[in-house]
Amino acid sequence: MIHPRIAEVFRTLDAHGVVWALLRGAEELDRPRGDVDLLVAPSDGARIDEVLASAGLSRVRAPGRGSHQFYFSYDELQDVWLKVDVVCRVELGPHQELRLPVVDGCLARRRLADGIWRLHPADEGWLLLLHLLLDKTAIPSERRDGARAWAGLLRTDDPIARTLQDFTGDSAPRRVLEVFSVALPDRDGLVRSELRSAWRRRDPVGVAHRQGASSLARRAPSLAGMPRVAPVVAILGPDGSGKSTVAQSLLDALPVPARTVYMGLWQPRPWDRVARAVPGARLGQVVLRLARAAATIQSHRLRGRLVVVDRFAYDTLLPGSTGSFGERVTTALTMRWTPAPDRVLLLDAPGEVMYARKGEHSPEKLEEWRQAYLAMVADLPVPVTVLDATRSVEEVRRAAVTAVWDTVAGRAAASRDQRPSSAPRAPRARPLGSWRRIDWRFLLPSPELDKVLCGGRHDPDLRAALEMVGAQVMDTRGEGGAEADVAVLVRPGRSDLEQAAAGVRPGGWVVAEVRAGPRAARGGQWGLPGWRRAFLAAGLVDVTAYWHAPNLVACSRILPLDVRPVVREALLRYHEERFGLLKSLAGRAALRLGLFGYLVPEGTVVGRRSQVTVS
Repeated sequence: MIHPRIAEVFRTLDAHGVVWALLRGAEELDRPRGDVDLLVAPSDGARIDEVLASAGLSRVRAPGRGSHQFYFSYDELQDVWLKVDVVCRVELGPHQELRLPVVDGCLARRRLADGIWRLHPADEGWLLLLHLLLDKTAIPSERRDGARAWAGLLRTDDPIARTLQDFTGDSAPRRVLEVFSVALPDRDGLVRSELRSAWRRRDPVGVAHRQGASSLARRAPSLAGMPRVAPVVAILGPDGSGKSTVAQSLLDALPVPARTVYMGLWQPRPWDRVARAVPGARLGQVVLRLARAAATIQSHRLRGRLVVVDRFAYDTLLPGSTGSFGERVTTALTMRWTPAPDRVLLLDAPGEVMYARKGEHSPEKLEEWRQAYLAMVADLPVPVTVLDATRSVEEVRRAAVTAVWDTVAGRAAASRDQRPSSAPRAPRARPLGSWRRIDWRFLLPSPELDKVLCGGRHDPDLRAALEMVGAQVMDTRGEGGAEADVAVLVRPGRSDLEQAAAGVRPGGWVVAEVRAGPRAARGGQWGLPGWRRAFLAAGLVDVTAYWHAPNLVACSRILPLDVRPVVREALLRYHEERFGLLKSLAGRAALRLGLFGYLVPEGTVVGRRSQVTVS
């Protein structure tokens, strides 16, 4: 009986005309406990990746292992990893430094038995004994009985034995057989040392070169052709959904190097009480945590390790953020410093289930967070897998492993696809903030966007967000702009505003993203009031300035500056954060003096082109 996926591998190899043979382990093919070892003709080695990929296996690179190429597939139903180890050379020793030129002869003598290409019994037996003796530091006790049976069947004049004599001396085959047939203490260590020494005398340069190259490749994988960065998997969910449990289970289950990084930046720590007593110390503490976490993620990625992140930057963009100064800083830095994940796992469970697990917060609050997470991931520009966290830990683990392995396998396939530099690249993932930045469309009579002009500073994230809602995006400097419904400007200059006002149809709208500060004051305008005046000077009507609180990327409220009671109510909410009273008092004072619009960090100015043409 053969596992169906292993049988598919064998059929695929035959269908592609690959010359191969099973090295050992035919009795365990129904549920392999270890590797399925295959010997492949060197002429077929270059295309084996593509052939096995068509059978559903993905390669995991392991530098410094000679000609060994490892391929994996995960069977979720049986919860078993299927691993195929392909070699096109017979290389022995801990660093595959002892090469034995027997591949062509072994494949020429192979036999077909029950649909499986098997080595000649003598070849299979000798390669097994040499593998146990030279590849291992000690012969496993559970393998000795089977090896002893093989030793009783083999002869010193078998083809592989004669080749071994050429490399290590006439007595080598006999001494190898004695190791397994006669139980003498320390015999295997002595024979192992003698064979390795003889091999080095026979091929000193080749052995030294292969051993050195293997050691270097294992210590520096990037020098051996490993991908420069490994995937990142983010695990999201409210407290009690099981994020830490799933993260640890992934580390234990995956066959690739993996590490976990915790990004709960605002979680309590022993020194928090001291930090709160010093102005700015708490924020500095959180920024240091963020820098350390981001550096750790990048370090693991560059070393070829898959990174499982417990919590992620997307947590800072959940609806209901208070928009404090500290949160604005950490949100901006987090989105800039941390790489976009290749896969997001959202653990979903009802609020009462999560409350029963940890007893934190309340079932109603946890259910509110649950719905917020579900709404957020629906708009994420990266692959998302929602896992039913009400199932058993084992079932959730299997589903998570399947989702992550699909991501790893996709990365492996992409690394094999070496496109020329002129080939189009896949679009990069866009941060969630790019979607939130077009919330101004809800300020228009209709949020549906058809033809949209983009002007000012080039912003690919904004353009991608517009395309995600089905808008046809054009440039203000292009042709055919007079039919556009909306023009949106990013940090515009005066000429950008004039082009946008002329580019929209009569009755169309112009939206400008405005940021405070001298660096943002292009075209002589300063803040939202300055751009409001510029809109009026350009002939636009129904001009209104809005404060996006706390900012354009993590916007939770859009407040019209002309409606002072709404702004005043928003300023009162600052009482809940550190130094909030001072911020609230300063903001309300500026509001009474008519200066608040100049202090707003980020917002939009919206105006409509008049439908009346003045001649």
